[in-house]
Amino acid sequence: MTDYSFLKPLFGADGSKAVTYDQFTEALDAQKEIKIGNLADGSYVAKGKFDAVVTERDTLKSGKEEADKKLAGYDPEWKTKAEAAQAEADAKVNAILLKNAALGALKGAGCKDPDLAFMALDASKLKLDGENVIGLNDQIEASKKAHPSLYDVEGDEKQTQQRGNFRVTTGSNGRTQPHGSDKETLDAIYANNPFYKK
Repeated sequence: MTDYSFLKPLFGADGSKAVTYDQFTEALDAQKEIKIGNLADGSYVAKGKFDAVVTERDTLKSGKEEADKKLAGYDPEWKTKAEAAQAEADAKVNAILLKNAALGALKGAGCKDPDLAFMALDASKLKLDGENVIGLNDQIEASKKAHPSLYDVEGDEKQTQQRGNFRVTTGSNGRTQPHGSDKETLDAIYANNPFYKK
């Protein structure tokens, strides 16, 4: 139960004097030892609670400082080692990001086996800049010259080959197409075949 005895002086020496609201507020304003606040909105924190929070904060701070001292006692270089481990982890992540970006660029350049081509690159000369790999284009061009079989044929180059009784042309899209009279012969052979496309 809350103790309101500190309010007695406002109601006379023995606390039996009846007062109106205005008399009560006037007497309250005259008292220097009494300060009243509305605690319902939670804006007021009791001194005891405030002191407890400050004490807890100071204890945690002191505990952290003590833990740091102990770590330094066990291993004076713990902070340097932690920073080195973080740098190593960052380097590994960057290496993975660089490789993924390089593989994408190799694929875009028509490389049939980007993983194999990447192993032949000098990764020490590559640098990741956002999603781009600086120094990669020159190495891709050199790789194309050194290992042309690793890359798709570019442009509309066509090669004519003899296959049995038919001459076919292979274009950059990899599809074969019969030539001239060969096409007419095929049309005649498969005239009644619903799956044959003229």
